[in-house]
Amino acid sequence: MKPYEQSLFDAFVWTQAVEEQLRDIAERLYDAGTLFLSQKERETIPAATFGRLLGWLRPHLQLELHESLDRLLKDRNDVVHRSSYVMSILVWSVLPELDEAEDEIFRFNDIKLRARNLHGDLLRFRVEEKR
Repeated sequence: MKPYEQSLFDAFVWTQAVEEQLRDIAERLYDAGTLFLSQKERETIPAATFGRLLGWLRPHLQLELHESLDRLLKDRNDVVHRSSYVMSILVWSVLPELDEAEDEIFRFNDIKLRARNLHGDLLRFRVEEKR
């Protein structure tokens, strides 16, 4: 894979991993009785978007973590849009050459690193059961 392709792929995969962690936390909080959703909303957790999940989890997250996740959400939407565009044209050869794409590669790598760090933070998230 070329550096541009790799950086785009990594940013996409790591932000998706963060979304999956949010989904897991939402399910655990619901099962513990601390995330209050209707039955219909509960059924949508497996397909809920990053933004919806973040909205549900806001009361359960520290402000700094929530703000970091919100910034990642905005960046993730750009990555998804870019990835969709690239996949829709199905021709990697029309992508910018390395010297023309350095800024995007840097941005994608930054998103990947932030997503990896947030993923680690979310792995340590503890769910307390309601008593």
